[in-house]
Amino acid sequence: MKYRLFCILLIVSVIFGCTKSQIKDSLKAHSRANQYTTATILPINLKGKEFAECVQEELKDDLQYLKFLPGDKFREALFPWFEANTAPKNIEELSALLTKPLVKKRIESLGVELLIYVHGYTKIYDFTGGGDLIAGGVWGTRETDIRTTLWYLKEIVRLGDTDISFKGTVGGGITIIPPFVFIIPAFTESSACKETAKRISNCLTGQGQVTDK
Repeated sequence: MKYRLFCILLIVSVIFGCTKSQIKDSLKAHSRANQYTTATILPINLKGKEFAECVQEELKDDLQYLKFLPGDKFREALFPWFEANTAPKNIEELSALLTKPLVKKRIESLGVELLIYVHGYTKIYDFTGGGDLIAGGVWGTRETDIRTTLWYLKEIVRLGDTDISFKGTVGGGITIIPPFVFIIPAFTESSACKETAKRISNCLTGQGQVTDK
């Protein structure tokens, strides 16, 4: 039993040692840091809703003084500009939309100061098989990328952007000595989400940029 556990831990340590991150962060501490009261987080498309929700949950823990207006309520109040078929598909479209007088008026009525626009995806590629310690194993690269843009809505000021990418190995197989079936996940979503929230939190609390590792 101990030897089997050692073999599995050895494989896991080798695999997770290959995890890589790529971080781009143009966020800087803002003069109104710690003075924001209300924010909303929107996915750039409905497929990215899980990424927006993940970032929001992380930020709730870090920024307990900040109130979050649910994205769905913000979308309903801004009907029809943020519906699935009409929502801005990129930063340029969003910037133009936020300057419209009627849009600004509706945003003011909501009392939302910060808009965090989120785009995220996960993909798996580069499948391979085999290895010295496994038979019939299949491995691939799992990559999660989360990009955000922050806006101060009262002045339509873009505070900056983040682009956080994490890669890891995902797959499974059967150990030869001793026989044992195992599956190794790559928790790239949680890693990218936590790093994204940390960058945003540092911007909004006046701590500036985080030093990349």
